[in-house]
Amino acid sequence: MARHLGADTFEACRYPYRCVALGVGTGRQVTFESGALAPRVMASAAMPLPYRPVPVDDDLYCDGAHITLAPTEAICCRLGLDALVVHHVSLRQSAYPDLATVLAGPWSVLGILHRVLYRQRPWYLGERPVNHARCPCGCGAPVVVVELDLPELAWPLTDTGPAIERAAEAQAAAALAPLAEALRTDPRARLGA
Repeated sequence: MARHLGADTFEACRYPYRCVALGVGTGRQVTFESGALAPRVMASAAMPLPYRPVPVDDDLYCDGAHITLAPTEAICCRLGLDALVVHHVSLRQSAYPDLATVLAGPWSVLGILHRVLYRQRPWYLGERPVNHARCPCGCGAPVVVVELDLPELAWPLTDTGPAIERAAEAQAAAALAPLAEALRTDPRARLGA
């Protein structure tokens, strides 16, 4: 991980960066914002079962998606942002197969994990490709969410990931274009809930 990052620490990042993980020992969400970057990024992405929890300081940490997919309080509230753009990309399945089909598949453990974690839609998603609301944590920042219409992202992720990444970037740019002026000028006033 360290070889692929452009900075060694959070403090050395060009733009403020935060990541969230779940403390295995405490059962609490932790927002990492200082210290060595690589182990904390790995902890934030360490989906249980396929990846081991990552030791950081005095606890083990794993993927923070167990608590929330978009922890707005870790970003806009702490940094006093005028607006927060969430690029929501989830693992998509064309259909949710019955449990017997999941158990018979080669990635059954991951199929079960997907059903448990990602089947319910988070609070910030609406019915349109671009939605916005106010941060529920009290800072009042507009949270603009782009949910893209991407092809199925199946395990292993390396097979279709690059093409989906390119499609996601193009769709996000097109979806945000009508809001660009409001985001650049006065998003708190121009992007009502």
